[in-house]
Amino acid sequence: MHELAITEAVIDLINREAREKGFSKVLSISLRVGEYSGIIPECIREFFPIAARDSIAREAQLEIRRGGGQKGSLLPPVQEPGAAHELRPGILC
Repeated sequence: MHELAITEAVIDLINREAREKGFSKVLSISLRVGEYSGIIPECIREFFPIAARDSIAREAQLEIRRGGGQKGSLLPPVQEPGAAHELRPGILC
């Protein structure tokens, strides 16, 4: 059940960025999960409504894509409306 902890960490990151950057709504969240990460995307989808229920991401659409067996990437919180930036945390999956 580490997918619940991962989903909660994503929501925590979004909430922190919302406070720091001053945005009030999240429309979508895009995640790429490495093929060998051991993460089950269906579990993330199932836990998302639970983790996001009291956050600004509660109405967001969740997109999860499978990535290769290389460094994973996440789309971090948006800096301004309509902008997206790719974050490479250096975690091998």
